[in-house]
Amino acid sequence: MKQKTFFHITFLFMFIVCIAHSAHALTEFGQNPFNHTSINSADELKTMLMAQETDIRAGMKKAGIGNVSDALYMQLTKMEVTMAEYGKGQRFPWMFYRKGGKGPVRIDKDVVWESDSNFSVYEFHVDKDGKRYTFVVPPVCGNLTLKTVAPAPLMPKSALKSPTPPTPVATPVVKDPAAAPADTMEDDTKKGQSGFALVADIGYLHQLDPANHLLFRFGIEHAYTDNFSVIGLIGVSPKLDGTESTSALVIDMLANYTFNNAWFAAAGLGGWITDGDSDVDHEDTDLDIILNFGRQIYEAPESYNVQLFVEVRSAVDELDEFDLYGRIGGGVRIRF
Repeated sequence: MKQKTFFHITFLFMFIVCIAHSAHALTEFGQNPFNHTSINSADELKTMLMAQETDIRAGMKKAGIGNVSDALYMQLTKMEVTMAEYGKGQRFPWMFYRKGGKGPVRIDKDVVWESDSNFSVYEFHVDKDGKRYTFVVPPVCGNLTLKTVAPAPLMPKSALKSPTPPTPVATPVVKDPAAAPADTMEDDTKKGQSGFALVADIGYLHQLDPANHLLFRFGIEHAYTDNFSVIGLIGVSPKLDGTESTSALVIDMLANYTFNNAWFAAAGLGGWITDGDSDVDHEDTDLDIILNFGRQIYEAPESYNVQLFVEVRSAVDELDEFDLYGRIGGGVRIRF
């Protein structure tokens, strides 16, 4: 029994690890623009960067390089902007975007270009603390993107003078009226992607004593911030086979935390409701403790995303008998 339990746990962990390094595939620009107008020249790029300063500083902080934003705006007016072209397989550590072109700036990490067509971008460098940060910006969407971080080239002594503060760039980019104003960025960031989403789970649970169940749940997720949400689910877990257990109605409530823009972990309580014998441990109705974790593997903006999850659950009064009545499983979660 212990060998079989070890096999199930090992398989589920390997399944999650195998998708850990999957990249965000990109085949076109413009669906989730950071900027609402096309950028037609290097001067327009600098104008956009100045106009979006509040959001860009917030986005760089989210991306973990908030200290680079001061250098960006000190070097902006004298910055050399060039055009570059990249093809299929080009990877970027992260990219700015706004979901549907609205709301606070978000970050996609490990982005890879999967189209067979090449794409052109504006490219520029920012030097900070001995490092050179190379950024690219697609003209159609303005999605600020990190390309590389490398040692900065040595500067001649004559150039090592305190830079003159930049002169404000005139004529800010006209934003879409529906977009969040820059001066509300701080509040929007705190609110995150607050709102409701429909959730559906399809999965499998293995009771260790043994028994095997399918798992079908649906419900609502309420997101309070970019990282924290609460998920309420109701469904059924029909028994497939096994000498113990019985089919059940499930009612679950989970507190969910998302990190690195893809991974998530959740914990909560659930009702395992049966019509079995209440005096038999493997048939009775129970209050379960639930642990749930996994990773997002696909997103269709403004439509749905797909996540894979692993779930461990046990009745509160049977924790000391987890090797008999604990359930381990996993499945696919679709968020609409």
